[in-house]
Amino acid sequence: MFGEDLLYENIQDLDALGGDNQYNGNISGMRWQGAENEGVRAYAFAYDKLNRVLGANYGEDISGSWVDKSDFDVYGNFYALQRKYPKP
Repeated sequence: MFGEDLLYENIQDLDALGGDNQYNGNISGMRWQGAENEGVRAYAFAYDKLNRVLGANYGEDISGSWVDKSDFDVYGNFYALQRKYPKP
């Protein structure tokens, strides 16, 4: 089984990832869980004033410790990825 939610204006679960509510049709975040995954995984997206994606934060179990941060330039091109993994 696989489940996925697209979040727009109700993203309390993604506060730890730094997401903001979007009331203009932009996706503020997404979360999913598969049968083989123990916890929920999620992305929270950031936009500029022209509604272009600026970045995306990724987290597992949405525990507050994000592990991926992606950045995009003003044209929407991906240009940076920062990864931090939780200590075992």
